[in-house]
Amino acid sequence: MKIAVIGGGNMGYAFSKSFIDKGLITADDLVIVERNEFRCNFLRSKGIAQIANDFDQDIAICDFVILAVKPQSFIEVGNDLKKYITPKQTIISIMAGVSVDTINKSLNTLKIVRVMPNSPALIGEGISGYFISGDLSIYDKDAVRKLLKSCGGAVEVSSEKDINAVTAISGSGPAYFFNFVKLMVESGTKLGIEEDKVKALVLKTMKGSYELMEQSSDDFQTLIDNVTSKGGTTQAALETFSEYHLGETIDKALNSANNRAEELSKM
Repeated sequence: MKIAVIGGGNMGYAFSKSFIDKGLITADDLVIVERNEFRCNFLRSKGIAQIANDFDQDIAICDFVILAVKPQSFIEVGNDLKKYITPKQTIISIMAGVSVDTINKSLNTLKIVRVMPNSPALIGEGISGYFISGDLSIYDKDAVRKLLKSCGGAVEVSSEKDINAVTAISGSGPAYFFNFVKLMVESGTKLGIEEDKVKALVLKTMKGSYELMEQSSDDFQTLIDNVTSKGGTTQAALETFSEYHLGETIDKALNSANNRAEELSKM
């Protein structure tokens, strides 16, 4: 299996590194096309063996071509890339907001997988939602799943429109958690504890809660109830969340993100 990654930015590098680290391919089976010399030097320093500054016939012999350029750069990139794309190749796009139809028209190819990863892929703990368009073989579908799971996890959705919801939930999701942690730390310091100690308490609580959810067979409400004593501190906090409509706020936030993703995909 040979792979070309078009764009050596953070996500292009993260995916490339995971493919090699997890033993799915060797360094010789991967080429990254990156035109920024500073970024090329970074990739070399990380042990990426094959880096090209432009497109050539090496791309035509690859089984998978991963589009990891900025969405606004794709039309220009696509014009240069299309002469090296063949009908046998599978195109995997991790470009936000670029539709299957746009990729098809630019590269004149049907075998397209549209992916929405998230930033924890940088440390191998990401989750990608993906939609398969075109007639991929069982081998290609299995390879796509393995490639995406190498960065953490992967969930296949049944329609391209679902990618917008994936963007709202997991693509943008890390920022929601970062923001919640930030606000908890800020509030905790107002209670009189030093910021570094509050941060340690919040981060470990978040990590431990995640691990408990992963390992427990209980549903979310049972886990909540197990921490909540009648008339206690947890109930007081949860009642405040309810009073200020936290659930409705989250609904509105995800809908806003989903709507914006739909708008961007039509641009």
